[in-house]
Amino acid sequence: MIKRLFSRTFLGLLLAVTAACSSSQVSLEYQPPNIPQELRRGPAVVSVGQFEDRRGDPENYLGAIKSPLGSPIEYVETRVPVAQMMANAFGHGLNTRNMLARGGSGRFLLQGQITSLYCDHLARPYAEARVIVQLVDRRSNRVVHTQVYEAERLLPARGPSRDSRVLLARLSSETVQMVVDKALDDPALRAALR
Repeated sequence: MIKRLFSRTFLGLLLAVTAACSSSQVSLEYQPPNIPQELRRGPAVVSVGQFEDRRGDPENYLGAIKSPLGSPIEYVETRVPVAQMMANAFGHGLNTRNMLARGGSGRFLLQGQITSLYCDHLARPYAEARVIVQLVDRRSNRVVHTQVYEAERLLPARGPSRDSRVLLARLSSETVQMVVDKALDDPALRAALR
């Protein structure tokens, strides 16, 4: 009798938690580094191409805030598709460095594949990003640089709270920014622009 009561109570709680799962949309934005000296200026010869979402998730899915049992409490999604957001971030990064060709007429095309962009908050808020970046010389239609750039952020343990969505958005934005900055400031990518 007690075992059956416990089983039904546990099942009821589990159903209530999963039924209450909601989705929230967040914006991820590229913020240029704070110190202008960190920005290495380059030639304005790069246009932004397509970024393909190869994560295997829905196009706006970012991650989840989870209960102590690991079940999702709230899903976190981007306002625009992840592929579009990543292309926008690279465009902003190029523009900040004066490397973005006007009117999409650059000699080089920067494109990529997003293999990971994910966040979650179970015990510790976490976010990761991994992008394969390719630089294509439009004159020869040849890939002159390809590299995987990745970043992750992990904060100290703290339970999910009302600000978890904002925290995960900030962490995800930071990982995207780290990937963009690593790629655009990579000496090998810069050398390929010559």
